[in-house]
Amino acid sequence: MLKVLYGDRFTFKKQKSREVIINHDVGDFDMAFIDGDHTYEGVNLDIVNCKKLRIPYLIIDNILSHPDAIMRAIGEHFELELIDELIYSQVYPITNEIIKDSLGFYKVNYNV
Repeated sequence: MLKVLYGDRFTFKKQKSREVIINHDVGDFDMAFIDGDHTYEGVNLDIVNCKKLRIPYLIIDNILSHPDAIMRAIGEHFELELIDELIYSQVYPITNEIIKDSLGFYKVNYNV
């Protein structure tokens, strides 16, 4: 959908943040979507790598379904400013139950 709306201005890259940090430079991205392994270490590393590339906006998924790990990682990065939150329902693949989850849209304040 974003490619249709923005054409050449939108490029989707599905990669692990440890690969992105090696293959790209500061300024290559306007936004990153973080939906990793849902551990504190994994989310924290994703945020650190995005900050190394000075990505100005981060969307972080699965906050309600993994709150301890994800909120701990987010909380350690005082540069992250919550702009908006989306709460949604999804079918949890392991149990097939419908769960409520959320994602947060954050601005990274590099001048803090």
